[in-house]
Amino acid sequence: MARNRITKRTIDALLADGRDYVAWDGELTGFGVRVRPSGSKSFVVVYRTGGRNSPQRRVTVGAVGNRC
Repeated sequence: MARNRITKRTIDALLADGRDYVAWDGELTGFGVRVRPSGSKSFVVVYRTGGRNSPQRRVTVGAVGNRC
């Protein structure tokens, strides 16, 4: 799924397989959906501040399906 856009259809197709993994968006660099072994899903962003030699940081934006 690395080349696909993250859409509702692709998120619904993601299944828990007993491990923690991230399905990355193919067009928006650093954006993905994290799937936990329990089946819960959340949007994540990976970024760096300061260039290539700085550490990567992963931030959870929010849970999939939650409404305000």
